[in-house]
Amino acid sequence: MTDNTNIDDRQDLGGMAKPMLASLCTEIHASNLVAGWWTNLKTGESILATRNRPEMLMLAVSELAEAAEGLDYGGRPDDKLPHLPMFDVELADFVIRQLDQIGAEVSLGATMPVFEAAPPFTDARMRCRTHEGQLMLLVRLTSSAMEDYRKGRVEQYVCNMANGVRQAFAIARIHDIDLLDVIAQKRAYNATRDDHQIANRQQAGGKAF
Repeated sequence: MTDNTNIDDRQDLGGMAKPMLASLCTEIHASNLVAGWWTNLKTGESILATRNRPEMLMLAVSELAEAAEGLDYGGRPDDKLPHLPMFDVELADFVIRQLDQIGAEVSLGATMPVFEAAPPFTDARMRCRTHEGQLMLLVRLTSSAMEDYRKGRVEQYVCNMANGVRQAFAIARIHDIDLLDVIAQKRAYNATRDDHQIANRQQAGGKAF
């Protein structure tokens, strides 16, 4: 785990956390470009402008479903990072996917969202929800992003993804999860996993999404 000094400030997304998260957004997207997730592996052509956005948003929702699954099994450990709860890792996966997608839209001309701190009443409202209710709020925000994308409202679509990231950090704060650390650990793992390597993804049955 990382040093938790000033972790509350970082998880609040206040102060220096704003440019930090914008920087992380850019970094995650750049890493995924290198890893070939924004390239047609058969032709070598970029799919930055044509990759299926609704499909990507559904994949983000699938991370939330896996987080809920972890809760169903009484806080089961993650299968990739077994020293961490599945809920924590899947919440991190949700944020990673959203930041990557935001980074893609920014690279195409959208405005980098401001990852402002949630208002003080957010935690109080969030604490009244069950874990599942908290995850459902993220599903609702992702659905709103889908609707905005469908109607061509690019800035609102990006803003709703950023709101999902912000609320994910609020959930993490409530449950004393160092989400930045979990994100770092999962990214490090993803960089070395066999099914994420381009050569293996090009094979029949390789990871396609």
